[in-house]
Amino acid sequence: MKITRRKRFVIAGIALVAAVLFLVTSSPFQQWLLRRVESRAAGAGYPFKAERLSLDFTELKASLNGLRYEKAGQTVQIENLQIDLPWDALRGGDVRITSLEADGVVVDIRASDSAPGQTTSSPSQAPGRRLRIDRLSIRKASVSYSSAKTSLKIPSLSIEAKDGRGVIQLDTPASISPNLTVALGQLPFAMGDDDAQFGPATWKVQHAKFGASGSAEGLIRWSPKFSLETQVTTDPITVKAFKDIRLNAKATYADGELDITEFRASHGGGDIAGSAKISGAGSSTSLTWMDFDLAPAGVIARTHGTLQLKWQRSDFTDISGQGKVNLDSRDYGLSEADIQVADAKVTVDARTKLPSLSIRSRISTELDRLLAGDFTVFRGTARGSIQPLAKRTPYERLGTINVAAAAVFQNNILTVRGIEARSNRSTASGATLQVNLTNKRIQGNVPRVRVDLQDMTADASGAIHLSASIDGSISRPSASFTGTSEGLTIRNVPVDELKLEGALGTNSPGGKEITGKLSG
Repeated sequence: MKITRRKRFVIAGIALVAAVLFLVTSSPFQQWLLRRVESRAAGAGYPFKAERLSLDFTELKASLNGLRYEKAGQTVQIENLQIDLPWDALRGGDVRITSLEADGVVVDIRASDSAPGQTTSSPSQAPGRRLRIDRLSIRKASVSYSSAKTSLKIPSLSIEAKDGRGVIQLDTPASISPNLTVALGQLPFAMGDDDAQFGPATWKVQHAKFGASGSAEGLIRWSPKFSLETQVTTDPITVKAFKDIRLNAKATYADGELDITEFRASHGGGDIAGSAKISGAGSSTSLTWMDFDLAPAGVIARTHGTLQLKWQRSDFTDISGQGKVNLDSRDYGLSEADIQVADAKVTVDARTKLPSLSIRSRISTELDRLLAGDFTVFRGTARGSIQPLAKRTPYERLGTINVAAAAVFQNNILTVRGIEARSNRSTASGATLQVNLTNKRIQGNVPRVRVDLQDMTADASGAIHLSASIDGSISRPSASFTGTSEGLTIRNVPVDELKLEGALGTNSPGGKEITGKLSG
């Protein structure tokens, strides 16, 4: 049979196509193509390596094994990546992927220690094609992030999505530092062209000192710039002695700034509300609380007030601000305080009003322990004045009493040492006082008191030297004391070498009474 020229061209074309198909589907050609793609990607700033490429042109499928991307402290490894493309993958100017599956994904990000104020930004890119993935499946993935101050590790997670809707599942809790773990229930999400909605999803946080759980939902945008909006609500939580605290907060993140637009905590009928902005250029926070019960902390009182703070350094050493606090206590009366924070110190100007006394004090303390996260110990110095208010009392003629002391608050115990007091010609020095706010017990010692009788009455002159020890409770104090006279004259009658022994206590009806013995 004679083969025509036209048939020879057809046979040659078929043979050529077969040869080309054999070539492009052969393993050597596909590995050569992989190396060419690796070279071009490295030149474009996306260096990656892969062990093997497999292409199926008839089904428009591709798979990569042993993929590794590493650049600027960011490492991504994928054991197996499979991509399935439709024949109209580039239709309408967008890129469409029928299916993307990845197994054994490992993401490791190590942040560089940049100087304060420096940020690393990516160059802006012109708008490109939109990417649409009909089905996404990521299995056995792990993510870790570490910097000089933060460590995050997600041992195992999976992502399943279809037509832009899916679920993220943490198979095991994530760890943030050695003492904090976060467990997450199924996190549903819905993908848009430029954003993704997530939640609501349940979460549980476990710390060495506290635990919490709740729900979260929000929105992530990546075009025209990255931003995050979220709302978090907690179940009733316990923070030390404070139980059944409920928290909810709304926050946004964009351009390197975290903006907590609303924060609210409720406990015992009282509320704490606030807001905050945190960024490298400067941070600030504002808090307001109303009718907050301090009884769980051992103080039978309710408080309300405001506090505004601002800072720029990450260690808070430049923190400054001011606030006002009101304290209404059955045991301590009504107190008001103005707070000033500057140069890593806090100064409190306090005013307390009791039924018969008005007390003013100025307390200064260092913020080093607070800045280090230690809220168990406070140290400071105090200066103030005590003004008698009631008439016809033994101390009416004393007038204003000026007081100075050093104080330490630790383990819910207030210890005041080196108490110095003066009013007119009367003085006290070297006194100590300890108040246990847990059991309301008090204990103290007053070694040296000199009372000039002209400060007490117009009918006497001279002085009384006293020493005393203090005991009892805040509501029922007691004391024992001894005293001697010096140059004592009563209504122009000299009285020599008087000696006094006595005690202060509480009688059955609850009133104060003094018993004593006078000799000489």
